[in-house]
Amino acid sequence: MKFIYTSILLLISFYTTGQVVDFSYTSSTSTYCDPQRIRFTQTATGNPQSFVWHFGNGTTGNSAVEEVTYVNPGTYTVKLIAIYQDVAITTEKQITINPTPSLTVRTSRSEMCEPGIVEFTTSGSADIVRYVWDFGDGNTLTTLAERSVSHNYTDFGNFTVKVSAYNEHGCSESTTTDIFITPLSISGGIDITSGCIPAAPTLTVNGTYLRDDPPSSITWNFGDNSSLSGIETTVQHTYNTTSNILASVTVQTENGCNATYHFPEFAFGTPPPAPAISTVSGLLVFCGSEEVELSASSANATHYVWDYSDGATDSISRTLIGHKFREIDTMSVVVTPYANGCAGVADSIQIVIEGVISRFDVRNTCDHKNTFTFPNRSMGNMDEIHWSYTTGNTVSTATSFHGSYTAPLVATSEVELLVVDYVSGCRDSLKRNIYTALPSFVADKSSVCKDSSIVYSIQNDYPAEAGMKYVYNLNGRNINSSVNTIAYEPSHHGIYNDFVIINDNYRGTCSDTLYLSEPVRVKGPISEFEIPNFVCYDSLLTLRNTSYPFYSNEPITNWLWSMDYNTFLHTEHPDPYSYERPGVYNVTLKVTDLNGCANQMRIQTKVIRLPKVDILPRQDTLCSGTPVTLIAYSSDEVNWLNLPAALCASCDTVTVTPQHSVNYIAQTTNSFGCRNFDSTLIYVVEPMNLQVSPIDTAICEGSSFAYHVATPGVITFTPALYLNDPHSSNPYVFPAENIEYTLTVTDSLGCFTDSVRTRVRVNPNPVIDAGEDMVLSFGDPYRIVPTTNSGALQYQWTSNALQGIQGCSTCSFVAGTVLDNETLTIEVTDPKGCKSSDRVNIILDCNTNQLFVPTAFTPDGDGLNDYFYPITRGYKEVKSFMIFDRSGTKVFERKNMKPNEPTYGWDGTIKGARINTQSLVWMVLVECDGKVITRKGSFTLIR
Repeated sequence: MKFIYTSILLLISFYTTGQVVDFSYTSSTSTYCDPQRIRFTQTATGNPQSFVWHFGNGTTGNSAVEEVTYVNPGTYTVKLIAIYQDVAITTEKQITINPTPSLTVRTSRSEMCEPGIVEFTTSGSADIVRYVWDFGDGNTLTTLAERSVSHNYTDFGNFTVKVSAYNEHGCSESTTTDIFITPLSISGGIDITSGCIPAAPTLTVNGTYLRDDPPSSITWNFGDNSSLSGIETTVQHTYNTTSNILASVTVQTENGCNATYHFPEFAFGTPPPAPAISTVSGLLVFCGSEEVELSASSANATHYVWDYSDGATDSISRTLIGHKFREIDTMSVVVTPYANGCAGVADSIQIVIEGVISRFDVRNTCDHKNTFTFPNRSMGNMDEIHWSYTTGNTVSTATSFHGSYTAPLVATSEVELLVVDYVSGCRDSLKRNIYTALPSFVADKSSVCKDSSIVYSIQNDYPAEAGMKYVYNLNGRNINSSVNTIAYEPSHHGIYNDFVIINDNYRGTCSDTLYLSEPVRVKGPISEFEIPNFVCYDSLLTLRNTSYPFYSNEPITNWLWSMDYNTFLHTEHPDPYSYERPGVYNVTLKVTDLNGCANQMRIQTKVIRLPKVDILPRQDTLCSGTPVTLIAYSSDEVNWLNLPAALCASCDTVTVTPQHSVNYIAQTTNSFGCRNFDSTLIYVVEPMNLQVSPIDTAICEGSSFAYHVATPGVITFTPALYLNDPHSSNPYVFPAENIEYTLTVTDSLGCFTDSVRTRVRVNPNPVIDAGEDMVLSFGDPYRIVPTTNSGALQYQWTSNALQGIQGCSTCSFVAGTVLDNETLTIEVTDPKGCKSSDRVNIILDCNTNQLFVPTAFTPDGDGLNDYFYPITRGYKEVKSFMIFDRSGTKVFERKNMKPNEPTYGWDGTIKGARINTQSLVWMVLVECDGKVITRKGSFTLIR
C-alpha cells in the first residue's frame, strides 16, 4: 500500500511542480542529411538538477547542451530526462535524418588530343530529382532527372568536372571527374648523326598515346628527298649525301590525332685530305717555357683533333692552336681532319722541346710549420738553379737543387724557382705563395647551457687569399666551413675538447689542428616528470618530478610548472593538482639551475568528466515491510552498492522492501573508469517500543512533575485532567488527587500504535505551627517550640540574622537571645518526603535601643580611632549623620548610613584638606516605630 502511495506522490509531484521539459535542436544545414551533426539544447523550466539524454543512435549525454553526429539516415527517438529535486520528467521527440544520395559518373572519354564532345553518364540513388553540372571550362548546366549529358570542349587544357545530385529532401552528393585535352606529343631519336657516307643510322619515334588511341600511321621524312610510311616506330635509313639533313616523323592515331617531330639537323661527310701541319714560326725547336703555335688546314674539314704526345689533346674547328708542352723531348704532334665526323688522313710533325721546365712542390712538417722545403720537380738540363724567397721587402736567394725556406711565423711569402739550360739558352720560372700564421682557437665562453649559443673563432688566422678550409669538431659533430667564425648550439651535455683543422691548398703541407685552451663544458638541467595519461575530474593529478642536474654540483634552483594557460606552480614537488573543469591540458615543466641554464618538457593529459547518476525518489518514508521502486537515471553503467543479494545490482530500476531505514547508493562508471555516486535515504517506520517515564509515581500535595515520552509520534494522554498539554512528549502534571492516565502513541505515518497506563498518587503534607510573633527588648532570651500533627519528622531551622541560628538547627525547638530584629523559619519533612514550613518574627522594641557617639577621635592614620562614626544597638539604619563646626557650617554628612561601620564615618578632612585640632558638633537622625529621633552632641578632633 505504501508503494502505491509513493507512486501517487511522484505523480502528484509531476503535475504540481508546474515544470515543462522540452528541448530544441539545430544543425549546420536545414536539410538534416546524413552524416549530420545535431546540437541539442534543453529548454526545461525551473532548474533541473541534472539531465540524461538518449539520442536513439546508441549515444547518451548528461550536459544541458550536447552535440551528436548521426551517420546513417533514419528516424531517431531522442529522449530527454530532466531530473528535479523530487521528480524526473521525460520528454521525447523524433528527428529524421534524410539519406544523402549516392552518385558516380562515367565519361565517354577522359583524355583527348584535341577539343571535342564528351558524354557524361551518372548512376546512383533512384530518388535523385536534379543534377547541377560544372564542366570546368566556365560552362554550367542544370538538368532534371536526366542521367546523361554531353558537352563540347573548344580548347586544350585539364578540366575538373563536378556534378551535384539532389534528392527530394534537398540532400546532395557531389563527385568529380577529370577531362584531359592535351595535344599529341612525340619525340624522336637517332643513333648516328655524323660519320662517313654511306651512313645507315637508326631512327626511332616515341609518344605518349591516349588509352584506346594507338598510332594508325607513321610517316618518315628522311630529309634526303626520300620517305617511308607505315606503323613502324623504328627504321634504318642509308644516307649518301654530305648536305645538311633535316629529317622528321609524323604520327597519326586512330582517332585522328597527329603530331610531327623534327630531328635536330645532322650531316655526314667524306674523308677530307691530309692537312698541311706546320708551326706558325716555322721553327721546330722550342724552349720548354714557350707556347708553340701550330697550324693545320684541310679542304672540307669541319674540325680537327690534335694529339700532342704529352697526354694532352684538343678538338677545335679553327685551324690555329697554341700549346705549352709538359715534357722535354722530341714530341710527335698528330692532327686528324674530320668532315661531319668522317675522319680524313692524319698528318704529323716532329717538334723538339728543349731546355728546362720549372716545377716544384711545397712541403713542411707539423713540428716546424714555418720551415718549408720545395722538392725540385723541374725537367731538362738545369745548368743554373735560382731560388728566390720574398717576404715583404726581404728577399733571399739560393742555388741549391731543392729549395728550403724558414718563413717568419706570421707572413705571406713568395717562392720562385728559375732554372736555366746553358746549352739551349732556355730558362723557365714558377712562382708560388706560402702562408704562415700562429692561429689560435677560442670560444666566447668556456661553459655553455645546452641548446644555447656559443661562438667559436680563429684568431690570428691566415689571410683570406690563402683560401683555407676549416673542419670544426664541435660537441662531437664535424662541420666543414670556409669561414673562421661559427656560432653553434650544443645539443649534448658533457665536456668536449672542441677543435678545428685548418687545411691549405698544398697536398704536402701539415694541417693546423687547434684545440681550445680548455674544454667546453655543456651544462644545464634535465627536465623530466611523470603524469598519468588521464585522470577523473574528482581525482587529483599527481606530478612526479624526476628532473635532475647533469652536474651534481649545479643544482636546480627553480621549477616552473605550467598547468594550463594561466596557472603556474613554482615548487619542486607540487601537491596533487585539481583542474577546474574537464578537458585536455598540456603540462610543461621548465627547470632552471643556479647558472640560469634551463630545460623544459611537455606532456599532455586529459581530465575526464565524471559520469552522472540521479536516484528518484531522492528520499522517502515507508512503513516497515512496504516496497518502493528506485530508479537510477544515468547515461552510463549503473551498479547498486548495497541492495539485497537477490536483487539486480546492475539494473537501473529496482524494487526494494526495507525493514529498517537505509541509504541506498548507486554508482555509475564511464568507459575511463571514472565513477560517481548518488544515494537516496529511505526512512522506515518500524513497530514501536513505547517508553515513558515515570510509569507509576507518588508526589506530595501541591507538587508537580513532567512525563518524558521517549517514543516519537502522535501523543495522547487521557484523561487530560491536571495536564498542561495532553499531546506533548513532556507534559507537566499538577494533580490534586490520585489519578491514572492512559498514554497512546501513533507514528507519523499511522503505521503503528502502542499504549501504556501510568498512575499518580498524591501524598498529604505535614502540619507545622511555630507560634505567634514576639516583641522583646534587646538582650531578652527566647524559646520557640512548634506544634505538629505528626511524630516522625525532620526539622530544619533557618534565620535571617547575621549570626544565624543560635541553637540547634535540626532540633524540634530553638532558643536564643534578642540581638536584633530576626525571622526564624522551621521546615519539617515527613517520612514520605513531604514538607511544610512556618516562621516566627522576633521584633526588637526600639524604645530600648541605644546610640553611642565618641567625644573625641584622632585621625592620624595609625589604624586606631581614625574615623568618627555612631555606634548603635537595635537601630538597623542611621537616617542621617552630620558634623558642624563652631560656626554652624556643615563639614560632613552621610545619609541612610549603616551603623557601626567605621569606613562610613568622617576621616577628619574637609574637601580632602586636613583640619587642625578643634571642637565640633554632631547630629544623628534614627527611626523607631515610624518616628524620627534626633540626637546631638559635641566632640573634639585631636591632631
